[in-house]
Amino acid sequence: MKDFKSFFALLIIFTALAVYAQTDQNHPKWHIKVNSLAVDNCPMTACSCLLGGMPYYHECHAVGIMEITEGNYGSVSLNGQLVGLIVDFHSMDKLDDMGFYIDKSASPEVKKALKEFLSDKPFGLVGEGYEIKEADLKLDYKSGQESSFSIGDAARMTLTPLMGGDGKSQISIKNPVDPFGTKEVFLNNGKGFYKDYGKNLTYQDNSGEIGQFELSSE
Repeated sequence: MKDFKSFFALLIIFTALAVYAQTDQNHPKWHIKVNSLAVDNCPMTACSCLLGGMPYYHECHAVGIMEITEGNYGSVSLNGQLVGLIVDFHSMDKLDDMGFYIDKSASPEVKKALKEFLSDKPFGLVGEGYEIKEADLKLDYKSGQESSFSIGDAARMTLTPLMGGDGKSQISIKNPVDPFGTKEVFLNNGKGFYKDYGKNLTYQDNSGEIGQFELSSE
């Protein structure tokens, strides 16, 4: 009886290790460095979310794009990949729903990696009615200058830097409240539109944010 219990205990351990190995294999290690651009419906000088407050209109609808300047998902390189997103939330510390767009011109291997990657934490918050779509993604990013991005026919956004009192350097917020650990957010005048998922959003003199962050599965 004792031998049977020992055998049964070992069986449980080996089964658990096998499941763990399979889980680990299904979720490769990843690492990304990102340029992040976004426009939301707060006024351009009144985005209290970055300071830990509530959205100006109580609910935020943000449209953005992430440029993975350096990254990998397991053995698959994600260098240079763009990811568009739509985010709804009532508080910056808890994003309610997210939908993503990956570049339709990416290779099948990269598309598969991005879909798996975006379905896992911290991005795995695809909300009800949202999904991971493919679209023609474009980005024209110039640090400290006017930048723009587009997500197929769904979105066109322009971000113009807000300059400080010296008229030379852009206004920024260091150590902002941000779910991805962005160290500094540069403020912009955001304008453009978003039309998808039944939404018809217009942005004019709204809050635009540009920042960089780095995330890893480890």
